Amino acid sequence: MMSSPNLNNPERPGLILIGVKGLVIGEKFFIPAGQTAVVGRSSVCDISLRNIPAVLNLRPADKNAGDAFRAVSSRHCVLAVHPNRMAVIKNLSPNGLFVDDAPVREFHLDLSKSRGNTLLRLATVETFALQWGTGQAQSQSTTEEFHGRTTQPYE
Repeated sequence: MMSSPNLNNPERPGLILIGVKGLVIGEKFFIPAGQTAVVGRSSVCDISLRNIPAVLNLRPADKNAGDAFRAVSSRHCVLAVHPNRMAVIKNLSPNGLFVDDAPVREFHLDLSKSRGNTLLRLATVETFALQWGTGQAQSQSTTEEFHGRTTQPYE
């Protein structure tokens, strides 16, 4: 069984989540290989979206963005990252989890066969690009490259 993540290991390879749409845009999270992480709105999640700057700075006038964000469950999904560039993504939410716009309950992601970035959407808007790298790695892609982009499915 994998342990809860030590997200502070910059040299270890793992999964990088890069926010590309919604209130998570521009945010980056890292899950080292051999670790699991629960993602959601709850402060007890390994990757808690509750404390990102865009959420903390929401004003009442930002109702549409806030409503879309509230569709993310307190414990929305769990990602188990394996050293062989594989990750298992499990949906924990009734509000939907999507990989490249296809709804999933459980998805086995093979990043060694990936052509481009895989997009992970939580509920209706909040979207991350998934990449393999180290905690020190900076994405070669900019957020703008992902908007409106169709990714290639895995074979």
